[in-house]
Amino acid sequence: MSVRTDLIPVRLKRRRPGRDGMTIGIASVLIGILIFIPFAFLIYSSFRTGSPGQKNTDWTLDNWEYAFGKWGLTYLGNSLLIGALTAVASVIIGVVLAWLVARTDLPGRKVLSNLFVIPLLFSPLLTTLAWIGLANPQMGLINVIAQQLFGDSGALVDIYSLPGIVTILVLHFSPYVFLAVRSALIGMDGDLEDASRALGASWWRTVRKIALPILSPAVLAAAFLVFVLAAEDYTVTALIGPSVGILTIPYGVRQAWSGFPSHPAQASALGLMLMAVAMVGVLFYLWSIRRTARFVTMSGKGGKPAISRLSLPVKIAGWVIAALYLALSVVLPYLTLILGSFSKYFTVVGFTPDLLTLEHYTDLFASAGLWTALRNTLLLVLIGATITVLLAAFVSWVSARGAGWTRRIVDFLSSMPIMIPGVALGIGLLWAYANVFPWLYGTLGLLLMAYATRYIGHGSRIMGSSLIQMNPDLENAARTLGSSRMRTFRTITLPMLRVPIASSWILIAIFISLEVPASIMLYTGSTQPVSVYLWLTMEGGVVSQAFATGTILSTLTFLVVVIAQWRFRALEKL
Repeated sequence: MSVRTDLIPVRLKRRRPGRDGMTIGIASVLIGILIFIPFAFLIYSSFRTGSPGQKNTDWTLDNWEYAFGKWGLTYLGNSLLIGALTAVASVIIGVVLAWLVARTDLPGRKVLSNLFVIPLLFSPLLTTLAWIGLANPQMGLINVIAQQLFGDSGALVDIYSLPGIVTILVLHFSPYVFLAVRSALIGMDGDLEDASRALGASWWRTVRKIALPILSPAVLAAAFLVFVLAAEDYTVTALIGPSVGILTIPYGVRQAWSGFPSHPAQASALGLMLMAVAMVGVLFYLWSIRRTARFVTMSGKGGKPAISRLSLPVKIAGWVIAALYLALSVVLPYLTLILGSFSKYFTVVGFTPDLLTLEHYTDLFASAGLWTALRNTLLLVLIGATITVLLAAFVSWVSARGAGWTRRIVDFLSSMPIMIPGVALGIGLLWAYANVFPWLYGTLGLLLMAYATRYIGHGSRIMGSSLIQMNPDLENAARTLGSSRMRTFRTITLPMLRVPIASSWILIAIFISLEVPASIMLYTGSTQPVSVYLWLTMEGGVVSQAFATGTILSTLTFLVVVIAQWRFRALEKL
């Protein structure tokens, strides 16, 4: 006798509504601890005298008088100028590169599309180090070669200048514009442009009346993002700027904190000024993203993007532009690091095999400081990237699956770290944990807190976009059968997010290994990571060992990316 099991009633467990609120509360508390405690202490300390942990301090406005005085406004003006120039130049380069690979028949455009994002994996510190070797006015390789060819007519290029600073930043940040504009160009409905041309409009009028208005939100969003990143940059401006009197807010923060005599409270005021600049830029960035809804052109019946057929001279020009950008941003800097690391002294004139040496590497590997830095970096990458990714997955899940005001609050809180520059975050953490958790000071735990705060927004953005595209039916079924939110998250959501989790982990691991602004504020002799070791080596004038350290760091980064790409293909097949 057969039994119809489909008619047997299933007893469903009652869900406890309190647990849902508890889950949202946990997410809010975690973000609050990471963000608002250092932010609150940054504000508090800017109105106090004394140093972190010091008792019997008084309220004062002197720190803000300094911030809005001669030096503070000089720092602010230089930061805004560098941010604006970098944003404009990056938009020009990024739009051109995006158009070449997305809307033309340029040969090899798919390969170029992948190559153009490599500069994002090349730390600005490494790029600056390499370009100092290339464009130093006295002994830079480019100037030495120019003097040999054209005689002693002065420096052909000088990296120690405002154009030098902007050039390095543009080479590094142009891929942000490229990625944003390429996506917009690919998603643009080509029928609009075809209709414009069919009605007799010229190519330029079609671009001006159709393409540019549709692309303007993506271009503006990328421009504001680059402006914020360039204005808050510390590594490039601190290595090059002081030599020519170009001092920015991040440099002023570090000098106020670690100079003699030190003024930690003034550093807090400057950090808040920098944070205000970042917040304004990020708010404009978010506003530009929301404007994209007004320019939706892709629908179910949309046509393919219009592909421009280039003549042979234009194709050659396109390849020259692409090759020049890749040469300046990746090839020349990497080759310079390698040459400098293996040379007895840095030159290409009269270069012979006798000048090659392994001495810099043997000295480097004999240094106990390097091995301490490598150990610290390995621990920070493995633990920091894992904790940050798990927190980002949890926060993005609450944001994507939440309802009403809870979703908006968690989503806003997860966006907050993007607005906090690294040096400002470092100052806030030092004040917060010197007063609240003094046992964290001088430990790797403080650096882990900084990295989790700084990069949780990056991970939540990647996983949040993936969660929005995932059908929640499996999660709803688990909830219907009585599973708690946390169990559903652990057993269903996390396995479905394996690819975005893996990609976020790799991205955050690279960011942590190359991080300088927050690390330079928080490190001690026993917690020094490789990025700070490289910075101090360069700052101390040991250029050859800095080249060797930079070569090792950049090579390891590229290897991690290659291995990650190989593993991603395997994950996507599961």
